[in-house]
Amino acid sequence: MTAAGPHTLLDAPPVRVQVSALDETADLVEMLARVMQAGPPGAPGGIDMHLHASSTPPRVDGLFDGEGSPASWRSYCVRDRVLIRESPSRGEYLCGVPGYPVKYPSAQVRWHLASFITGGLLSLLSDRLLLVHGALIADGDAGHVLAGASGAGKSTAAARVPAPWRGVADDMLAAVATEDGYALLPLPTWSAFDADPEAVHAVETDRTFSLAGLWFLEPSPADAAAPLGPTAAVQRLAENALTLYSHYWGGFCLEDRVRLKRNVLVHATRIAGQSPCRVLRAARHGRFWEYLRAG
Repeated sequence: MTAAGPHTLLDAPPVRVQVSALDETADLVEMLARVMQAGPPGAPGGIDMHLHASSTPPRVDGLFDGEGSPASWRSYCVRDRVLIRESPSRGEYLCGVPGYPVKYPSAQVRWHLASFITGGLLSLLSDRLLLVHGALIADGDAGHVLAGASGAGKSTAAARVPAPWRGVADDMLAAVATEDGYALLPLPTWSAFDADPEAVHAVETDRTFSLAGLWFLEPSPADAAAPLGPTAAVQRLAENALTLYSHYWGGFCLEDRVRLKRNVLVHATRIAGQSPCRVLRAARHGRFWEYLRAG
């Protein structure tokens, strides 16, 4: 049996995810570890995700003490034939990738698979975090979310900000619920691997940022900002997140979809109630970041 990991894939307290391989998926685990700058194993008490190249769970003595038989765990179908099993405590996950590596010959296809695995797991953690289709612009530890659909200008905005601002992520992030509000965790721009599948487009998933503001990005000939009421902010943020989740929940049953939508609405309501929410109209050559600083 080939082993890889465990690696700390995500570390955004109270959510910490470790990933390891149980068989031929060792190189897939190492791919994930590289792109997400995974750290060494963390302290006990996090979430453990184990990858294996089969639709049936492997027999590994002692790995699932107290969790019963993996075959009886709750099962979820994700994109590209990925099957994720969830333990009763939700502390252990088995991710089956049938036919790996033979059915995934190219680097581009494997990066898509890595995206589905990561997004599928994070979809199952929707009660603890919210996936957002947006860029993350940081000033020190303070992060501003520029939420927007494809073509809204997220990547352009993230690439244009001057120091001390930084574009930390340009397409996708997770807002993790904490005792004090929400922590922002940058996630990979998986679509970047379509253009250059041999490169590793790593992101800073080893740190989080506080949520300073939520902006709904719109292209415009001139920079401007406008306030957004709580109801409109909740609706726009929920629609943004659900569009992103739809890439991963292709095999989810109706019950799972209803639960996910409910969790998304809860997060959107909390975020809109805790953080400034505005529409940001950004010109291609403007200075939109001045609106972020003004708040």
